[in-house]
Amino acid sequence: MQNIHSAKQDIKSSSAGSNSLLVVDKNYQNDKEYDDDHTSHIDKKLLRHLLFKIDMRVIPLLSLCYLSSCLDRANIGNAKIAGLTETIDITENEYNVALSIFFAGYILFQLPSNILLNKIGPRIWISCIMVMFGCATASMAAVKNGTQLIIARMFLGICESGLTPAITFYASVWYTKGEISKRFAIMFANGTIAGVVGGFMAYGIMFMDQYQDLYGWQWIFLIEAFLTIAIGIAVFLFLPDFPNNNITFMNAEERRIFLIHKENSPASFAKFEKEEENDENTSWWIPIIQAFKDWHAHALGILMLCTYIPAYSMAFFMPSIIYNFGVSPLVTQLMTTVPNFVASLLGLAVAFSVDYYKEIGLHSAASLLISIIGFALMIILKDQGTYPLYAAIILATAGIGPLNVTLASWPSCNFSGRMKRSAAIAITNAFGNIGGAVSGQLFRESDAPQYIHGNIASLIFVICSFIGCVGIKLVYRHANLKRDTMDASERENILAKDNATTLGDKHPDFRYIS
Repeated sequence: MQNIHSAKQDIKSSSAGSNSLLVVDKNYQNDKEYDDDHTSHIDKKLLRHLLFKIDMRVIPLLSLCYLSSCLDRANIGNAKIAGLTETIDITENEYNVALSIFFAGYILFQLPSNILLNKIGPRIWISCIMVMFGCATASMAAVKNGTQLIIARMFLGICESGLTPAITFYASVWYTKGEISKRFAIMFANGTIAGVVGGFMAYGIMFMDQYQDLYGWQWIFLIEAFLTIAIGIAVFLFLPDFPNNNITFMNAEERRIFLIHKENSPASFAKFEKEEENDENTSWWIPIIQAFKDWHAHALGILMLCTYIPAYSMAFFMPSIIYNFGVSPLVTQLMTTVPNFVASLLGLAVAFSVDYYKEIGLHSAASLLISIIGFALMIILKDQGTYPLYAAIILATAGIGPLNVTLASWPSCNFSGRMKRSAAIAITNAFGNIGGAVSGQLFRESDAPQYIHGNIASLIFVICSFIGCVGIKLVYRHANLKRDTMDASERENILAKDNATTLGDKHPDFRYIS
């Protein structure tokens, strides 16, 4: 804490003479990201350079972490096509239980993990998570039967549980609300890119079948585990801690620019979180209780649940669906890459548009319409052959892809107070991953090759997600309008009842991203 206080003193003492840091931009009031009453601002060229420098230290590592986690949780689908269920003693029911059991520990340990993140620090904690679930992935190469696979998947879920909420919250601390969506786009596009990478890797690794007396599916787990552990070591060596610690990769001038930007940008959380950051006597558990009581967290969580059920269904079962087209295992691994590649491209396009227009609800709903069409066609075209069904799979997968980004952005932008935002992100992710547990039971081998029950269920949940996105957007728009039209006396009454610096997202000046 001392470093940030000394930096703030440097700002105060040098702001008058540091013309290289601050400039007056008369056209600044026209910029969407900022309020009209700001007249003195950071030189935008210097700020862009600094944000790029932060991006280079933060985003590649977080992206690799998320890519690795998506590979390690979904590689069981590729391993199945590579012979997993044929070479160990396992039933269809045990395989589906193994898919779902991953989410038991994954759901339960997300909130405790984010609490530890705030206590231990991101560099150490995220690197520990990576090494732990890398080891859990490696253990899956040694399973001999269904029971062992179930136990290994359960521990994988426990070890991996903290990663997504950790990197989501960590990124929200470095960037303002106006900057976060495009960073999430790059990070969470790796959820669908993982399908592309996983398909190509599985295709290549299958040629290693019987190398060193190991099956191809064992090499899938071992190689991806090794990569995960290597990324964890890189995180420990290179990832910066929270910005209120010593920012060693910035010089004194860059630290001043960063702090000015974080303090003064209306798109920042800083003015709603100063008291929490500076008050060491505040009980850490109070913001967590506030997050549990906030219905917004539960609404966004239910929306995630409805979205993640079809998303995980496609991640887990797409190889099996395509394999039932009658193609070889090798061709199956390659064919899984195309839907995920299209989904990643659409995800990037939607996320950059979200960042430009500062709007999430309609972008999410429009993307879900594509997925609705895709799942509907998978049902309607069930007897029409490989190519129409494959096109439907591409649409169904592509439409869900952007939701990785938009649903990560919503809780990250709309909860203020570091600990409350951290808890809300963990809560919404926990809800979403209940959907992952459900998805493991939707597509049964007995329903092959058409999987009508799974496709109908996925279609219903995608429609519910569409309705939820529109509904939550309207709620946020109404809340913003109410605060825009609030008279002075009503505003003063709210501020008189509570400490203005601890109201967070309930502050009359806070605006939701809808």
